[in-house]
Amino acid sequence: FSVPSEADVARALDTPLTANDETTSDPLELLRSTNISTARLTSIAFEKDDERNGHVAFVTAASNLRALCYGIDPVDAMETRRVA
Repeated sequence: FSVPSEADVARALDTPLTANDETTSDPLELLRSTNISTARLTSIAFEKDDERNGHVAFVTAASNLRALCYGIDPVDAMETRRVA
């Protein structure tokens, strides 16, 4: 599992990697400076059978955080994979 680089994020958003005319390495500042009305997102394939990409781990973590907020029992990665 690897986090996309800022250049990959900027390319995906089709926006320059600048904020207030200065190069930034702060992801939050990059998001704040992005014009959301002109941003273009690209989709990626969800592959639940490849452990190296971290897709199931991310979905499991996100769904378990939501479950905890709503008093639902969390599930393991195998249950997430079964549902997905």
